[in-house]
Amino acid sequence: MLRIRSHRDEAWATVNAGDRESGFNENIEYQLVIEPGSRLIVDDIELHPRAGLFAWQPGFYAGLVNVEVIDARGEVCTCQLQVNVNQGKSTTIAFAEMIATIRAFDPSLLLGTSEATLDFGNEQQTSTLADDILLARMRQYGQAFLDAVESILRAPHQSLLAHRQHLPLSRVRRLHHSAFRDRQLAAVINGTGGESPEDVLIQTISSTSSCDTPANRTLLTLLKRFRARATDLRTKVGRQVLAGPKDEQAKRSPRRVEVLDHLISQTRRLAEGQTLRQVSGHGPSASGLTQIAALPGYQRAYRLGCASLMTGIEGSNPLDQLHSNFSWGIYETWCFVQVLATVQRLLENCTPFAHSSEVGAQLSYRFSLPNSRVIEVLFQARFPSEQVERNPLARSISRERYPDILLVDSVGMGKRCMVLDAKWRSGRTNVLEAMESAHIYHDSLRLGGTVPTPCLLLLPGDTCVPSLETDQFIEQHGVGSISEFSAQGAGIERLERRIDTWLNAGG
Repeated sequence: MLRIRSHRDEAWATVNAGDRESGFNENIEYQLVIEPGSRLIVDDIELHPRAGLFAWQPGFYAGLVNVEVIDARGEVCTCQLQVNVNQGKSTTIAFAEMIATIRAFDPSLLLGTSEATLDFGNEQQTSTLADDILLARMRQYGQAFLDAVESILRAPHQSLLAHRQHLPLSRVRRLHHSAFRDRQLAAVINGTGGESPEDVLIQTISSTSSCDTPANRTLLTLLKRFRARATDLRTKVGRQVLAGPKDEQAKRSPRRVEVLDHLISQTRRLAEGQTLRQVSGHGPSASGLTQIAALPGYQRAYRLGCASLMTGIEGSNPLDQLHSNFSWGIYETWCFVQVLATVQRLLENCTPFAHSSEVGAQLSYRFSLPNSRVIEVLFQARFPSEQVERNPLARSISRERYPDILLVDSVGMGKRCMVLDAKWRSGRTNVLEAMESAHIYHDSLRLGGTVPTPCLLLLPGDTCVPSLETDQFIEQHGVGSISEFSAQGAGIERLERRIDTWLNAGG
């Protein structure tokens, strides 16, 4: 499938289709070679060769990286590369702890387990990661589902339909004994009637095969649901509204759109083909599911179709593990849960409750304190551009912004706020680049006319720019960072001290 090495003087390692190769590290440049005329796509980003060599440098994430090699005929071969984390950055174990923490706080944020299937008509589940999980599911099972449908439609399930009709006697090949009760026929046979055999019409029963069966109706409904979800997902991918930074989504959008377009096109071709055009639109039924359970080909297609629409990220079946990575926004969600728990400790275990804030947000929790003081902790709060919405409570003097975590302190009409922005970054250059968002939030966001102070980055790795984390720097500039903010990291205690200082300043 491909050959890969980290330095020119090293031996090439061969990775075959379906392999899971380990031993790769972040921030190290690798060279790859594939068959001439093929395309190479790593983590949904297409690489382009120079002098026949592809260069790839993993960064900002750890874990399994999907690699696709597409040959000149369009055949796709895939493998996975295990990227090790740099020392000091959150490990894969810490990532598992993050998922466990989020699940313990609110399972709907991760949508349960992969054993929970999506039944027909069940649209009640919601999740901050639902679209990312759906995209991964469709890519994992979607093509197999459509291939299974195409296979069974070559010899589809059929039933016999009986039709009553009147035919001339000369066209009837076999007569039922009850037909002899007909007076006209009896007269022709006895020679007493004047009609010719062509003039005598006999009621007959004939049968024809039909694909309009409960099994095919259920299959067609599943295909239509698959196409609708894929079409909606394609729109969201094109608009870069999934989890993670928009610039990272923009890099991956072309390949994701290409895959979804192919699935949508194949689904449309199958649904509008000669076989399923005969199927009525009555939808699924108990009899349809019973027929599917009795037909191995249909059963496999139905199972794959349902699997492609699931939205869980864990399961007890090792063959059904959904590949997840840090770009899904799990780190940001975990940071929110940690901040909420920190504020609750500092407020002496005052119980928060979910509520609808004046500031729109994905998640919003409120602490009610004496003297009409209210503390709010918001996730993905919306600050619309003031050019779009006039006089909103939360606004941005530039374009619309969505800080990861917003703390609001309200006493009467007075309000002040603090912004925490989670960045899965490591290394001095990357951290300094990420500081742009802290400056943008500090300069552009307004809450009731006040500027958020401070605006801090939450970083999982070791401190690499110490000056950004000092109290003096944060007090002077209103921005800064807190490193080692990860499961069991020292940054949790540092943030607790910083939030405590902020709360006391407003008390």
